Amino acid sequence: MGIILFAALSLAVTRGMRGGGEGKIAQDMARARAVDILQYGASLRGALQALKVEGISAERISFESPLLSGYANAGCTDESCRVFGAGGGGIGYRAPQGDWLDPRESARPLYGQWYFAANVCVDGAGSGDATCARDGLDNEDIVAFLPWVRKDVCIGINEKLGIDNPGGAPPVETASAWGAVSYTHLTLPTNREGEISVVAVSLK
Repeated sequence: MGIILFAALSLAVTRGMRGGGEGKIAQDMARARAVDILQYGASLRGALQALKVEGISAERISFESPLLSGYANAGCTDESCRVFGAGGGGIGYRAPQGDWLDPRESARPLYGQWYFAANVCVDGAGSGDATCARDGLDNEDIVAFLPWVRKDVCIGINEKLGIDNPGGAPPVETASAWGAVSYTHLTLPTNREGEISVVAVSLK
């Protein structure tokens, strides 16, 4: 049985290589990376929902992890309000894989890490629109940003989410992608149009 399965797998791989060539393989790999990112984003969202069910307020949520610096929240004094840990959100912090990111940007701020921002307004994502920061309502979001994503992975994510890639490229946000403070109370660098490739996952 093992030999039969191995032979079938080899045949499938060979057919795949003949059918699409290197371009098809690269596209499939980008889509697989996109799925990986989206699945982890869903895990983060699920962890925050679990904290919400337990009655943890947004002000007490902590993204503290040994793998991240500066995310301690004075309002969270035990594991019950930590996203990362068995006693809270129940998941571990997973650093972005190297093949998710554009290596040409490796010297940039926040390269190789998720960034968790508070009180973000993303039009069409989460509970508020682009004006939610000034409408007087409690509808701001907690957003996980993954900066410096590879272009082909960005395209793959958009395809999975049904977002158009005009001209075969990800759409460009003309306004600032930042402008919020994180749970570390650090301000992100100002973004210039087209400078940064980023995935944003609404968690609240």
